[in-house]
Amino acid sequence: MAVWHWQQWMRFLDTLPDDLTDQRLAELEARSALAEARNYEVLRSWLLLAVRSDYRPADARLESFLVGTGRHKMVKRLYEELARTPERRALGCRIYAQARPGYHPTTRQMVDALLPDCDLT
Repeated sequence: MAVWHWQQWMRFLDTLPDDLTDQRLAELEARSALAEARNYEVLRSWLLLAVRSDYRPADARLESFLVGTGRHKMVKRLYEELARTPERRALGCRIYAQARPGYHPTTRQMVDALLPDCDLT
């Protein structure tokens, strides 16, 4: 990553438009190694941009993040974005079915409300 403070990265990522092309997002990720960010706030901002932009190459990293991170603060906005469209909702349900057992009950309640139609069996 470039030599920016984590807050600068978050502000930058959070203000990018949702209509960036896959090519632009791939260039950004390649130059900045955002999918490998060690700061979870920066990583969440990157993944949120990827979901908002429907950037599918980030889906594997999104899945590992959501399965490995159960903090309400870190997963809420990601699940909210996944719940917006039927196709992304299906991905959210698939990931959530795997991640749910590791989540705190409060986080489970929140995601259950966002994705009420998920088959969690």
